[in-house]
Amino acid sequence: MGNTYLHSLNDDHLAADAVRSLARLRERAFELMTETLRSWPHPPAHAAVFGSAARREEAADSDIDVPLVPTSDAEEWSRQQAVSRFIDTISKATGNDVRVLELTEGELRDPANEALRHELQKDAIVLLGRRSRLEAMSA
Repeated sequence: MGNTYLHSLNDDHLAADAVRSLARLRERAFELMTETLRSWPHPPAHAAVFGSAARREEAADSDIDVPLVPTSDAEEWSRQQAVSRFIDTISKATGNDVRVLELTEGELRDPANEALRHELQKDAIVLLGRRSRLEAMSA
């Protein structure tokens, strides 16, 4: 296995809070995404992160893939504005491009999207909605 080193955080160090913040960066990014989506007048029925960001395989230049299933009562123009603000907010906060994929439940169930459904079922991090509902759409 090689050499192993164990380090502990010196709580009295000036950088201790910064280290804690950096350690929570990924979790905080997902929290910000969820908070931003919930603030919409008509939040999506389902939202998730998938791809390299969900699998912890992202690189500095990786994008963040976010599929959204809008509610039927969301007005087109209002939803487009909200999606644009979401992309801008999360891109600025993370430094990564955000790729939003908007799909209706019917489009997600379409046989042409089988690979996407498989990937969502395998490693999606659910931001809004229930995983069980997402899995039901994938069945």
